[in-house]
Amino acid sequence: MRRLTCLLCLLLALPALVPVAEAARRGPRVETPGYRHLFYRGTDHEVPRAESWSETVVLDAEETIERHVRFRVILLQTLAEGDGIPVTVIDAGMGDICESDRGEVKEEPLDSGFGHLGVPVLCRWLPPANERRAGSEVEAHVVVHRPRLARLDHRFAMLLPVQPLWARAASFEFAVEHGPGQRPHVRPHGWSIELNIKELGRGRYRTFFELESVERLPLRPGVGTLSGRVPAIAVTSGETWDNLALDHKAFFDAAARARGDAIPLAGRVLAQPDVLASVLEATRLALDTIEFDPSGGRGGGWQLPRRASDTAAEGAGTAADRAALLVAMLRAAEIRAEIVLASRSAHRVAPGDPPLALLNQTLVFLPDVHLEEGGGPLFIDPSRSAAWLGALDESLIGRDALMLGDRGARWLRLPADPPRQNWTLNAREAADARIDLQVAGVLSGAPAARVREWEAAGRPVGAPERDLAWLHGAWRQELELTIEEEAGGRVAVSATGQLPLDAVLVDRYLPVPGLPAAASADESGQSWPFARDTLPLEVDLLESWTFRSRHSGGAPPEGQKLTPFWEVDSLGSWSGPLFSRRTRLRFDGAVLAPAAATEVERFVDFCARVLGGVTAP
Repeated sequence: MRRLTCLLCLLLALPALVPVAEAARRGPRVETPGYRHLFYRGTDHEVPRAESWSETVVLDAEETIERHVRFRVILLQTLAEGDGIPVTVIDAGMGDICESDRGEVKEEPLDSGFGHLGVPVLCRWLPPANERRAGSEVEAHVVVHRPRLARLDHRFAMLLPVQPLWARAASFEFAVEHGPGQRPHVRPHGWSIELNIKELGRGRYRTFFELESVERLPLRPGVGTLSGRVPAIAVTSGETWDNLALDHKAFFDAAARARGDAIPLAGRVLAQPDVLASVLEATRLALDTIEFDPSGGRGGGWQLPRRASDTAAEGAGTAADRAALLVAMLRAAEIRAEIVLASRSAHRVAPGDPPLALLNQTLVFLPDVHLEEGGGPLFIDPSRSAAWLGALDESLIGRDALMLGDRGARWLRLPADPPRQNWTLNAREAADARIDLQVAGVLSGAPAARVREWEAAGRPVGAPERDLAWLHGAWRQELELTIEEEAGGRVAVSATGQLPLDAVLVDRYLPVPGLPAAASADESGQSWPFARDTLPLEVDLLESWTFRSRHSGGAPPEGQKLTPFWEVDSLGSWSGPLFSRRTRLRFDGAVLAPAAATEVERFVDFCARVLGGVTAP
């Protein structure tokens, strides 16, 4: 009877044991809050797949870094000539070089997903000609070398995504091999898993983990960075923020001295009548007469400057070089100027986080200088032109930033107010079915800087459409446009002219202003389920239309749309021949979280209905 009872218990428990056994077969338990959809359990045969994929980071005593990527994949379709398998992303700004022991390696710029790197470059592996056919099983070993470079801080710090770029991986392994002198910090970032440690002999160790059934990395056009949005592994030297700040402070102070060819430039700055004029002259000299070398990205935590005299003599330099020259000229004029390192990534950099290589932006901070009375201190981006004085692009709004202090790391918050646009449109029907138009706008921050650059370049083709709300498209070509500077770094835009009524109406409707998109569009036209980039901004629109007819047109939709990231108010009405509408839009988030990403298409549709949809009487 006891045997029968035990047998029955086993039979009853069997259905519950099957998932446990299946989970054990898949590998260790992985905690992925918010990222569970990045690991798959299905068998979709339409998606490229890899039988195995592994990445090993090798550190040696000379601090030379190598990343070994090995994979075995099955091609579902024949590869065209020149096409290949995306293997990894390297940072050309750190000197990374991609090589392979067989086949060819092709490097190409990458403009999405890895914006937290200095100069992201995609490394593709091109298999031999006889292994390009559908159904072929190919193996490869790709190595990324990071040699020692001049003027580069070689304390290693990497944030590497867990998922393969190209295909789903049936088995995936990640490892870090190091000697006793390195003692790197290896930890999951944004998720959790138990790391294994194995002694390799001769004082070397291997820290690793293994997974099964891992989805490929999600990349979408226009998405700046996946940092902080997908599971990753952080590999750092264990350095502290204070040591990093002190060392970089010493380098910048030594480089930012007015000597040699920098002395005449500093003299021109010192000769200006007041502090603000000196800042304007120094910015013009450092950012407009010194050619920008983009090979080092926008500067940041690991890019060190040359001496200011060398940059002035050569007439070209990286963002760090131009920052050192700018600081040298300002300090010679007894204007306090400090170096600030920030991140353009969606990942937050803060005192409690390890010093990852996400500080990919150098700024010059002038705490005692203001563009207008009561205004905030100035931040200058040395990778931009002098037209950006007092303005930061939207990706830097509200970021934490590291200031290089005399006693170590000092933290501050970059300006958080979104750039504003204020627009007024007055349209009055004249004789012969023509419309008199008067458009006026006041722009601040990044929109003002982009329009200022466009004006300085002679208004070439490719105007900053998103910064010219009522002047986008064909309207601008037909109106007399004036652009003037205002106090506080603002730009005033005005335009007047007379257009035929048929040219003003779009399919019988009053036109919709040209405004920035709510978020980067997905190539499939669907919401991206992870996160999508948007830009913080604030736009105020006031429009008035007067027609000779006494018949009123259709009323516009009135409403308000609120989410955690944007706000739209639009109220308007006809009164006899007069229609007036006031619209206010505000985007105050830099990243749309997965829960809000499904609202993007609904929001875009709402804006189209609120801002458009009004017919002339």
